[in-house]
Amino acid sequence: YYGGARETRRIDRGSYYGWGEILRLVRELQPGCVVFSDAGPDVRWLGNERGIAGDPCWATYTPQVRQGESHAAPGTTRWQEGTGGHRDVQSLMGLRRVLDRTFAQNLVADAKLTASDERGPAFVAERVRDGDRDTYWCTSDAVTAASLVATFARPVTFDVVDVREYLPLGQRVEVWALDRWRDGEWVEFAAGEAIGSRRLWRGEPLSAERVRLRVAGPACPAISEFGLYRLQRAAPIAAPR
Repeated sequence: YYGGARETRRIDRGSYYGWGEILRLVRELQPGCVVFSDAGPDVRWLGNERGIAGDPCWATYTPQVRQGESHAAPGTTRWQEGTGGHRDVQSLMGLRRVLDRTFAQNLVADAKLTASDERGPAFVAERVRDGDRDTYWCTSDAVTAASLVATFARPVTFDVVDVREYLPLGQRVEVWALDRWRDGEWVEFAAGEAIGSRRLWRGEPLSAERVRLRVAGPACPAISEFGLYRLQRAAPIAAPR
């Protein structure tokens, strides 16, 4: 029933419910309130009930309804945050054990790092493995496409790659790729768009003596962390009695 009429009507949900007026009232009565919807304006839904976000997943978005979702893309106007849901405590404890064991040893820690360009002594390639999110490898202003090579004394086996940007400077990387040295040449094994706070690639175990990260975007890249890991399974947790 719309306006007392017993009939089917099609409405523009962007204007019918008066969200602009509602938001103004919320801001007036509770300035610190965070408003959530498909289109923001403060936080938005990043994935779905299966816990899987889209790929690529840009951290900036335009707060407007577009086929039921907000439009996330590089260069848009708002910085988005995620929302969390409830999961079983036992499952979370098991996940925590897997994460702790998997990320306990960064194979890049023992590698020789070589960058195609470095901005200066404070932004050298070594910064990507110091465990400090506030330090980063960065190139000169004019260099917007760059690569970082990790060379090992002997082949290492990995199935997880971890890359993070230095977010205080924004989400700069538009495209990225990963290569391994095989039979005398570089062979790409993964590629995509957007890195942001953290990009985790997971695949079949690979072995290599050299691994290369390639990044490109509208501004010089600022990479906070780069790591190679081997997924570690955790034994099931016994159910409480």
